[in-house]
Amino acid sequence: MAASAIGDRFQQVCRERADVVAVRQISTRTGTTFADLAAGCLVIERALHDLGVEPGAAVVSVVGNQSIFFSVVVACIEAGTALVPLGEATDAEVMALVEQAGAVAVISDRELPLQPEHLRALDSRCDSTGSRDPCARVSTVVRLCSS
Repeated sequence: MAASAIGDRFQQVCRERADVVAVRQISTRTGTTFADLAAGCLVIERALHDLGVEPGAAVVSVVGNQSIFFSVVVACIEAGTALVPLGEATDAEVMALVEQAGAVAVISDRELPLQPEHLRALDSRCDSTGSRDPCARVSTVVRLCSS
C-alpha cells in the first residue's frame, strides 16, 4: 500500500484525536469520530489492495454525502487511485461514467446493476462491534473485471 503525506497526516490526526467527533450528520443527529474515519479508511484501502486495484486506476464512489466519504477519499489517495465521486447519481449515470472513465472499481452504499460475470465483489463492512460501525453504509467495494 502506497504511503502519502496526506494519508500520513490524516492518520496522525486520527490517532491524536481518536475520540473526538470529526463529522456530524445533522439529519441523523449522529457523529463520526476520527477513529471511525481511520478505521473506514483502512478497510476501504485494504479492499482495493486485496482486489488488485493498481495505482492510477479510476475508482468510482457513489457513497453520497456521508461521513464515510472522507475515508473513501483518503483510502483512494493512499492507494494511488483516481477517485471519481458521483454522490447521489442514478444507476444509469453510474454505469455510464464507469464505462466512460474506464473505472476498475466502484465503492457503493447500494446494490448496482452490475452483471455477475463482469465483477468480483468484496464485502467491506468493518468488523467493529456495537453501533459505531464506520463502514455500515458501504456495502461493497467492487472491481470490474475486463472481458
